[in-house]
Amino acid sequence: MRCLRIGCRLDCWRASLLVTTTIAILHSKPSLLLVERVFDQAPRSCDSNPICRDRRARARSRIIRRAASLILSSTLPRIHLLQQVSAHIRGIPSIMSRQTLSAVLTVALLALTLLPDLTSAQDALTFQNVTSLMGTWSSGSQNVTTGIEFFNPITQEFTLPATSGISYSFTDDGYFEESRYQFVSNPVTNRCFKASLIWQHGTYAFHSNGSITLQPYPADGYIQVLDPCGAQTSSIYRYAEFELISSWYNFQDDHPGFMASGTSAYALQLSQFDGAKLPMLFLRNRPPNMLPTKQLFQQVLNDAGA
Repeated sequence: MRCLRIGCRLDCWRASLLVTTTIAILHSKPSLLLVERVFDQAPRSCDSNPICRDRRARARSRIIRRAASLILSSTLPRIHLLQQVSAHIRGIPSIMSRQTLSAVLTVALLALTLLPDLTSAQDALTFQNVTSLMGTWSSGSQNVTTGIEFFNPITQEFTLPATSGISYSFTDDGYFEESRYQFVSNPVTNRCFKASLIWQHGTYAFHSNGSITLQPYPADGYIQVLDPCGAQTSSIYRYAEFELISSWYNFQDDHPGFMASGTSAYALQLSQFDGAKLPMLFLRNRPPNMLPTKQLFQQVLNDAGA
């Protein structure tokens, strides 16, 4: 681009816009004035060149309008909106340098000092869910699901899905069900993989900090371990593991990867106790596909409580 050849750093605009858009998205009422206010703090690396100044002004106006349009019209959760805007910003040609990174930090610092009235971090990260948690949610190609298709509690047998994945089902009255099929490959001997199938169900509860706790029935859950090259190729045990979902949100995904082009689906993102994200889940069934939500078996303990 001619602007780059004459020393006009498009990086400055891009870095400024990224910080600006982040702040505007986190702000309760984003506006063009807010966007322009922070954008004006960008380092002016080519003020002495009238051609460059003109190009910068026109680019700034175009990018601000685009960012404001995305911010004000989108119904995506804020984090996904930020990713969308960031992708648009990255489309601007540039050459990142140490000076540019320094400029990014400068703009971020200026933004924070200029906007003391921003909402708190907790409020800023509150996502606006677009649908209920109720239903069966499955990852990937959705071959793993809850219900009798995955586990039969009477015969205590699993049905091996075509692909690995996880699935959660939730009711509106506080019951959940979970299915998992996971494996570890063996790069030396392909047939010597190790896999586990897990099924459990129980009750769940919402908490004021945005987390969800899953409390399984201790006598009902099962795990099957497959090891084709082990001394015992298949073993099944009782299983019950309390789970803390530290945060969650759902949104409308217009381009789900495992579905036909042109379709959309509700997506659910769950985070584990340590903040690590689980694979993205997509709504598979509503109402949920579940086994009976009440406890199926009684736990019998000996005198030692074991």
